[in-house]
Amino acid sequence: MEPCANLEREREGLITGCNGRIIRASGLEEMKMGASKKVEKVQLVLPPPRRPDTYLAQFSGWPHPLVRHARRIIFRLAEVAVSQGLFAAILQRLTRLRQPRRQDKYIAKFARWPQPLGILSVGTYIKQNNPGVEVEILDGNNVLTLDEVKRRIDADLVGISATGGGYDHAIEVAKVAKKRGARVILGGAAATPLAREILKYYDFVDAVIRYDGELAFSKYVAAAPLASIENLVYRDGHEIRENPIKLPCLDKLPAPDRDLLDMEVYFRNSKDPEYPICEPFKRPVNIYSQKGCVWRSQEEGGCVFCSIPYYDLRLREPKLVWDEISFLVEKYRADFIWDPSDNLVGDKEWFKAFCAAKPKGLKIHYTNYVDAEDIDEEVARLLAESGCVSVFVGVESGDPKMLQSMNKKATLEDNMRAMELLQKYRIGVVAGVVVGVQGESKESLERTVEFLKRLTEFDNFDRFEWGSLIPFSGSKANRMLREHPDLKEKYKDFGNEDYLFQLACMIQDWYRYYCEIDYSYVLELQDRVLREGLVPYEMTMFQRRSWSGTPTKVFRL
Repeated sequence: MEPCANLEREREGLITGCNGRIIRASGLEEMKMGASKKVEKVQLVLPPPRRPDTYLAQFSGWPHPLVRHARRIIFRLAEVAVSQGLFAAILQRLTRLRQPRRQDKYIAKFARWPQPLGILSVGTYIKQNNPGVEVEILDGNNVLTLDEVKRRIDADLVGISATGGGYDHAIEVAKVAKKRGARVILGGAAATPLAREILKYYDFVDAVIRYDGELAFSKYVAAAPLASIENLVYRDGHEIRENPIKLPCLDKLPAPDRDLLDMEVYFRNSKDPEYPICEPFKRPVNIYSQKGCVWRSQEEGGCVFCSIPYYDLRLREPKLVWDEISFLVEKYRADFIWDPSDNLVGDKEWFKAFCAAKPKGLKIHYTNYVDAEDIDEEVARLLAESGCVSVFVGVESGDPKMLQSMNKKATLEDNMRAMELLQKYRIGVVAGVVVGVQGESKESLERTVEFLKRLTEFDNFDRFEWGSLIPFSGSKANRMLREHPDLKEKYKDFGNEDYLFQLACMIQDWYRYYCEIDYSYVLELQDRVLREGLVPYEMTMFQRRSWSGTPTKVFRL
């Protein structure tokens, strides 16, 4: 195996104008001057996700006919706001309505112990390659509130990771950083497909780094010529330039330095009574062994809802992965590992080498993602023998036509076979569900509910993680909406102000143009599966899977 071979992918940079919009005439000169100024301190920020739908939860206790009407009124207001440019005037005020008196389960249900590996890896690379530069991590997803993040902004250069749920907050933090004199770079899963839009609409953002940011950020800190920095998108006068993309070999990147974090805070968070790591584990840590997805890397592959930016599968050398795990066990007394790689067993030869490379005498258990079609007798056995106690399987739907519609590679038969084999080897299963793909109907949703009930009969079943399709930037669903002839004009400014409210309207249009049901029916179904006990938490409009590597049961120790 040569996991690092043929992994660098270059594309020609494009040079286009900004549709006549006048950006600071001295934009490039300012960037050149800023890039030449010595950077003494860097802050890397992961803002907390924005929750524009928390007000929807206020209606969950009302009689169902009233809930239905309340939701439809809110959705209609959202559409009016999109068409009239009234986001701030209408919808922003809605989000400031009095919060429900009971505990906000939408916030509490998320595990808050996983370390922010993306910005942590960038920070580690800067420490290694830019001597004398101070690096600080501001984790708004697990440790700090948004206000705390903004209060602590104080650096020469601020790098901000923009996620789907945190995009608006990333822009808010960027504005604060610029007012305090910092140079500002955005990156992350949401910024990668919207790099041009970000520079077009937000003149307080100096540059965007697409895909991996370690090398590019380090070179920017070192004041390298802008045109020489891979993955960088920046302004050149009134134009936006996109440098070629290069994806680094993962083996050449240092393991994330967790001394940049207060690890005890994360271990304490894992004991949150609302969403704790399951017994007997006390000190969970997350790592990654690979980036990308086998299925998404194929020309015909990729699920319609997937917004993961990586199209190439890159694998770390198994020994390096176990070296990192062994170090975490020794230094931090880690007793549980979560690997959020898309499909740990997708490359079977690599996975077999990974299992064979586990050091003898190392006692550690782990959890990970797998695709059902890749689970056979040998893989299930190796998972158990190497310490796996729980897996996340994206079963997604109980209707075969919906699986085909979403371009899911696994079939219903694959899902059932995987459940049987994982049960045999006493590995717990968290089953992912995505509803609302093209052609979704009341009948297909009923078939999904019935299929889910069958899965609960397996004694190794842990729980469902329910997600309705959200057309995040970078997904096929997002492109389908933005390129639809009837919707091009409506979403021509996508990525501008109030990203999540535009996304709320996209959800409505997705169901209007591609499904046989409207979105209010899906929300009613979510209420139903909650009442029937199929999911263990209350759901809202921007539901996202809350797994975060946290099983609720352990089946093999």
